[in-house]
Amino acid sequence: MAITVNGFDNNGTPDQNSLESLQGRFIRQIVRLVLSGTYTTGGDTLTIAAIQPPNSRGLAWVKIWSDGPSGSIGANGGNFQYVPGASALPATSPNGKVKIFATAGSEYSGSYTTDATTDLIFAELSWKR
Repeated sequence: MAITVNGFDNNGTPDQNSLESLQGRFIRQIVRLVLSGTYTTGGDTLTIAAIQPPNSRGLAWVKIWSDGPSGSIGANGGNFQYVPGASALPATSPNGKVKIFATAGSEYSGSYTTDATTDLIFAELSWKR
């Protein structure tokens, strides 16, 4: 039910240390996603409009991956999928959802357990310049 977006170093709100310019056309932002509460079928809301870099014109793409310990969603063969909100990518309204799939492709359900809460989940957000 809750996804907290932190800087890539997991140190609160993403700052300049989470940003990189890509050949002048895109701004790449790497953030940590921290899960808590209960998973909502169809995906938990990912609110990223507040961390949009000031010089960007909208979200171009999102990649999400896990680098967690054994027993985590990613280590168990699960994965994460970004689902755009009201407008398809590239989007000027970047809020969307994160769908979580456990092993064998089944959607996660219920309260987040240690497989989710101990996972190291990263998202690469690429913004149009």
